[in-house]
Amino acid sequence: MHLLIIELEHEDDAPKIIYQGKEIKGIANIHFKWNTKTARKPGYMNFEVNYFNDSNELKTLSLSKNDESRCPKCGNCLDITSIYREGEEVYRSSQCLNCDYEKLEERN
Repeated sequence: MHLLIIELEHEDDAPKIIYQGKEIKGIANIHFKWNTKTARKPGYMNFEVNYFNDSNELKTLSLSKNDESRCPKCGNCLDITSIYREGEEVYRSSQCLNCDYEKLEERN
């Protein structure tokens, strides 16, 4: 199974995003940046999609491969999901894609 698939048939269409086999609908915004690893710099990837869930709440799915997004337990990538209300982050979940590490944060 692929971690992330981004499909765009025509430049005026909304992209189709499939994350861990599930399509994300209600897309509001997508940001994707990827740089290759070189002899002088480590590679990195940043992906973020803002979307409206079935309750019409704006949610954010973020994936990042850099030092801040590494699991403190095993060093693998964290899957970070944030929920925003009125532009402010109110909840963040960080789950390791490899081990059982999980961190839940409510922000007031």
